[in-house]
Formats: sequence, structure tokens, C-alpha cells
Amino acid sequence: MKKLLLLSTVFIVLALFLSAFTGCQEENLTDIKKARFIGNENRKLKAQLLQCQAEIEKCLQEKLVLRQERQKKIADVMNFFIEQKRRLDAQNEQLRQQLEELKNRE
Repeated sequence: MKKLLLLSTVFIVLALFLSAFTGCQEENLTDIKKARFIGNENRKLKAQLLQCQAEIEKCLQEKLVLRQERQKKIADVMNFFIEQKRRLDAQNEQLRQQLEELKNRE
């Protein structure tokens, strides 16, 4: 009887251990699948983040180039007007001198 009780106890303990181990294995497999899924999602998100950062950098470079071009065009227009003002000032001075000469002749 003691043998039967001992065997029954060993069998029950062994059965509990195996069922617990099998349950843990399934849980571990689920955890591993979740971890792989999360890892894949992280890789995808990192790739998207790198792509977005590259696009932002490209836009910043384009913005810088456009700003430089705009500043050059503004400088060109300012130089054009400065040169025109100088030319017109010289022409006005020449016309004043001619007017004075005509007044002095009369």
C-alpha cells in the first residue's frame, strides 16, 4: 500500500511538473513570438525614422540653397538700383551744368 501511495504521489508530482513545464513552454513561445513581433516593428520604425530624418535633412539643405539664391537675387536687384541711381545722379549733374551754362549765356 505504501508503494502504491508513493507511486501515486510520484506520478501526481510528475504530472503536475510536466503540465506546468508544458504551460511555461507555451507561454515562453508566446513571449518569444511577441518579442520577435516587437523587434520587427522596432526595426521597421527605426527604418522609417531614418528615412524621415534623411528627408528632413534634404529639405533643410534645399531651404538653405533657396535662401542663398534669394539673398543673391536681392543683392543683384539692390546693385542694379544702386547703379541706376548713380547713373541718374551723374546725368542730373550733367543736366544741371548744362542748364547753368545756358543761363550764363543769356
